Amino acid sequence: MSRTHRAFTLIELLVVIAIIAVLIGLLLPAVQKVREAAARIKCANNMKQMGVALLHHADARGGHYPQGTMGNVRFSYSYPYEWPTHRVHMLPYLEQTPLYDVLGGPRFDRQNPWVDGGASWPSDVKLTKPELFRCPSDAGLDRVDTLNGSNHFAQFTNYVGVYSGYNDGECVADSDKLTRAVFRFGGFGTRVKLTDIDDGISNTIAMTETLRPMAGGNTTHASVLVQTARAGSAFFYMTNTPNSPAPDVLHAPAAMCQVTRPELNRPCVPYGNGSNDHASARSAHRGGVYTVFCDGSVKFVSDSISLATWRGLGTIAGKEVLGDY
Repeated sequence: MSRTHRAFTLIELLVVIAIIAVLIGLLLPAVQKVREAAARIKCANNMKQMGVALLHHADARGGHYPQGTMGNVRFSYSYPYEWPTHRVHMLPYLEQTPLYDVLGGPRFDRQNPWVDGGASWPSDVKLTKPELFRCPSDAGLDRVDTLNGSNHFAQFTNYVGVYSGYNDGECVADSDKLTRAVFRFGGFGTRVKLTDIDDGISNTIAMTETLRPMAGGNTTHASVLVQTARAGSAFFYMTNTPNSPAPDVLHAPAAMCQVTRPELNRPCVPYGNGSNDHASARSAHRGGVYTVFCDGSVKFVSDSISLATWRGLGTIAGKEVLGDY
């Protein structure tokens, strides 16, 4: 006795396809949330390593945190190599001693990258992309071979130090002790000690987050591991609260603000070579930024923090009364 096998009708097939599409639509957001949660954990772990490195540096260097910029032996105002920022001085304590050695630490007797287009820099330095310095939540660029139309290189990072004052002019002057931060402009003699932090190391932010530039000619917020000591590159301030819609004021000749992208949390205006240049904390996380405190702890600070409290967390001896964060 033969059996008749009925095939699927077109309507039944369409129903099955529709059900699968609905299931995929329900699953994708969940997968994306899991992926972002993993990226946030990785980002926080990277910053925790930064915090541990700061403490190891202090333990090995007489209680001093890394200096803000300039080579710690050769610096003088007639020898202004400004690229060795706090991140470079932290490299040996982040298991990056080979990179530190290639860069010439601790003397750092190497031209600023823009002087000769990076031609005098070893290729292994220009090509390196240490993942430790990048938050996986951020889809920005890792590095570029050209910046502002010239051939000097840049490797971008998401983790930045908090500098004294609220703009480049105040940072360089360093005259207001109440707005002095963990990182200051200058060399060996400007290092901050743990005992200088009267506000308490658990109440003072040393590092926070920024966003890497996007592709398509936009070098906005070009925070770089090795580059110039300016707002948006090495210097970051507590001028505005985290992820503020207020634009960062960035150095125009260095192409720090080729394109403003407020819809991508990268608002900026080019100012020129001005003392009013400033850049604030930004992240790819919803609702706030991760921060490294001077005791090595990592905390997520909400965008809704008051400006007074945010600024108070950035000073080492302002003696501010802090609100909730």
